[in-house]
Amino acid sequence: SLHRMGICHRDLKLDNFLFDGDNFTLKLSDFGFSSLIIRNRLGKAKKQRGSFGTKSYKAPEVVLEKEESKGYDGEKADISSLGVILFSLRTCKIGFIEAKSNDALYNYIIEGKISEYWSAFKDNGIDGLTKEFKKLYIKMVSPNPKNRPTLEEIYNDEWLKEIRDLSEEELGNYEKELIAELKKRE
Repeated sequence: SLHRMGICHRDLKLDNFLFDGDNFTLKLSDFGFSSLIIRNRLGKAKKQRGSFGTKSYKAPEVVLEKEESKGYDGEKADISSLGVILFSLRTCKIGFIEAKSNDALYNYIIEGKISEYWSAFKDNGIDGLTKEFKKLYIKMVSPNPKNRPTLEEIYNDEWLKEIRDLSEEELGNYEKELIAELKKRE
């Protein structure tokens, strides 16, 4: 992963994920805002500076960076962006416009009103999300970067494990059900 190579992307968004036409290999593009992750002898990463990225994908601490200039953990900011991407891929919707308190949906997350957050989507036709998916997503977009999982924790998460452990036949059925659900939302 990029993080293991000592790089944070700082502009993760759906537009920057591409498929190789022959093998359907997922490729990541647009490294214009990327930065090296500089670590001290204890392994702690130096804070990133600058409010880079695309508005609806930025982590809350990156949104605030312009105003407060405290710096942020680039890896944790990337995790928040991945959470936004995961939500969009799973629901064909956006989870919030911007990770700020004046965004009504994100404010539910800030205030810990998670059931109200999910109710807002149920009213808009998004239903059937598992509790495991919801739990992972909320952790990934947490207002507190320390509460966000690492890439390894995401990989080993209950929700992803459910999918990873499916047989070929079960995975095919899962894909068909997911496609049918998404087509209903068009």
